Amino acid sequence: MVSVGPGSVSGAEPQPLGAGAGAGEEEAKDAPSREPLPFGLKVVIFFFVADAFEKIAQGLHLLQGGVPLDRAHLERYYPILLVVLFDVLLATQLALRTQAGRFWSIIYLSANVALALYFFTAEPLRWLELSLRGRAMEIATLGVDLGLILYLAAPAVLARLRSS
Repeated sequence: MVSVGPGSVSGAEPQPLGAGAGAGEEEAKDAPSREPLPFGLKVVIFFFVADAFEKIAQGLHLLQGGVPLDRAHLERYYPILLVVLFDVLLATQLALRTQAGRFWSIIYLSANVALALYFFTAEPLRWLELSLRGRAMEIATLGVDLGLILYLAAPAVLARLRSS
């Protein structure tokens, strides 16, 4: 039986000197949340991981297509590498439930939507050149991006991030 500090009860967990009754509450508040991730947040994380794998496949496709990985052609690989690293960063931040992850995810997805809308308006011939599958993928990508933005911007998600 250890008794440390004034007012400690025999058989209780020893506390360091100077630790009052509120110390356990502060530790519990600072500890990471043990509750599982909400389903919607898992979907968003999966989206970013899948996007990273898609970009890796695009880079491998460039390599197989004969675009060498040398100084002359390296600028074609930089955007792919940047997007892969950014996707992994966003997925990690969202898995850790940080508000920065939510904030940057909304910005990234909004930039994707803005870029797609720009191409629709600035280059309308591009839309005509797309196959039916390509058009469907463009519309589906817009829909998914907008859905994820609306989910991440919802007050309930913000409340969950603040509570954890």
